[in-house]
Amino acid sequence: MMEESPTKEPCDQRRTFQLGDPLGEVAQRLLTEGTPYPGDEVTDRDTYDLGRFSVYRVSDHEHVITDSYRWLEDDVWIPTSFLLDTKFCVADWYADQRGQSAGFPQNECEEYYSYLPMGDAIGDRVEELLNMGQPYPCEVNLTTERTEGRFICLP
Repeated sequence: MMEESPTKEPCDQRRTFQLGDPLGEVAQRLLTEGTPYPGDEVTDRDTYDLGRFSVYRVSDHEHVITDSYRWLEDDVWIPTSFLLDTKFCVADWYADQRGQSAGFPQNECEEYYSYLPMGDAIGDRVEELLNMGQPYPCEVNLTTERTEGRFICLP
């Protein structure tokens, strides 16, 4: 007699997605959108290069901003707590850092501000991942349609 192989129940199916570093990713995008910065050559195409910035976590409390346009200068360390603040404008902060190191007065640094806040980077990423995983196993109404905005994470 042939033995039946066990079949998986629909509830046993799991999808996995990586959260990554949403704080670093959002900061990197905002820094790119915020170009140029004090001391940048505005006519140089490298100033606006999409791969110019890299932002990554180095500890539980710090991230590092690497700027390929300023490869001879030191990387800039930024407290992770700044990036967690939904109203924090990382590009404006970076303009201040670069301006101060180049000897620009504060009022000239402010001319480079883009006023783009971090927003809820982690909550937005969680929403994105939850919505990507639809439909979920064991739901009564299994459909192949994905519902945009089904999940909302509040800050």
